[in-house]
Amino acid sequence: MNIQWNQKTIPVISDSEVAVIGAGPGGLGAAVMAGRRGRKVALFEGSGRPGGAAALCEVSPFMLSGDTEKFFDAPVFTGWLERIISYLPDGLQQKQAAAECKDSSGRLITPAIAALAAEDMLLEAGVKLFYHFRLVDVILSDDKEKIDYAVLHSKGGFAAARAQVFIDSSGDGDLAALAGCPFEYGDEMGGCQPMTTCFDMGDAEVLGGDVRCQEFQEVSQSCFAQAVRDGKLTSPRENLLCFNAHDRHAVHFNTTRIIGLDATDSLMRSEAEITGRQQIREYIKFLREYMPGFERSTLRTFGDAGVRESRRICGRSYLTRDDVNRCCRFPDGIARCNYGIDIHNPRGKGTEVTYFKPEDYYEIPFASLVPQKITNLLIGSRCISGDVAAHSSFRVMPTVCSIGQAAGVGASLAVENSLQASDVDGSTVRRELNIMGAQLD
Repeated sequence: MNIQWNQKTIPVISDSEVAVIGAGPGGLGAAVMAGRRGRKVALFEGSGRPGGAAALCEVSPFMLSGDTEKFFDAPVFTGWLERIISYLPDGLQQKQAAAECKDSSGRLITPAIAALAAEDMLLEAGVKLFYHFRLVDVILSDDKEKIDYAVLHSKGGFAAARAQVFIDSSGDGDLAALAGCPFEYGDEMGGCQPMTTCFDMGDAEVLGGDVRCQEFQEVSQSCFAQAVRDGKLTSPRENLLCFNAHDRHAVHFNTTRIIGLDATDSLMRSEAEITGRQQIREYIKFLREYMPGFERSTLRTFGDAGVRESRRICGRSYLTRDDVNRCCRFPDGIARCNYGIDIHNPRGKGTEVTYFKPEDYYEIPFASLVPQKITNLLIGSRCISGDVAAHSSFRVMPTVCSIGQAAGVGASLAVENSLQASDVDGSTVRRELNIMGAQLD
């Protein structure tokens, strides 16, 4: 079948019940849950692998949302983490599996393994995968209330995908924006949290054997401060942020800071990649010159520039800083989160960080996944409806998995009951999530 678009005749390559745009943590959650419900699901991803920031941006570890004993984000995230661990060699597998929920050593990520584990889950759920297909446009219904087709581009040219329900798991709200959904961007001055290019250094002798130990922290922060005073580092951070890696001779760095660039602007996104890698070059020299144990260290890998914040799609409900601080619960709550407010300064140094007690959490209402416009669209990524502070909390990958899985269940209920996605009852989504293992009650 062919359709007309932009004075071109293009093929329809997919006709599904649920189409998911983006294979990051949200897309993984959405596609897997819809697939497990027996829906015909198509997943479109611009790169060649699933996993989003875990697979493409070198981000590690997964940030914690959970109490001292268990993660709040089940079943997709916990299943993903278990599958990641299963790819490790026996000794390391046992060590990571035995780590407590609050211990970051149990949440370390190897990008290639994260991609394999995500793909395992998608294939097992019966999801049809379309890699190297990038969203470029939408075709709306005559009344402009529904998406009839998503227009995609690949090496073979333009193509279209049709579905009963679409899920935007692009992270940046690309599908919703193209469809004309209203959105917010940035803080009161229009600034978004900075992007970061993460990287790993190997062949290092880590002081104390663990970057979390007091000896390493004191020495590394002192060396960082001295290098800044010496003019050797231009990254506008106030400290050196790093984490352990699976290899005891490797360290993961999440410490570049790319400010003032819009992740939804292609030219700025390109500039961000260059800026992040220039900062990596500085850090390589800094580590070898200033940091004990890193004299012969080597750059092992780096990722694409990771995006913390861009568009926030306006929804039927709007989550706020006050909702987060008051640990609000909702009848249509579809995810729990207790990762604190974490705002990296859009304009330079400084990070606002708050923390929850382990037993406290707030809920994310399903209505925040339902855009104000377009009746067959749900948001299944970090760009749901909320203010800057709330977004800085729920943007982390485990919670985004849970947001995505709620969108997948909501889309499935729409198909199963011949409803528009916008008419699905959020309390029913919550009930079905519990049946499928989400542990919300």
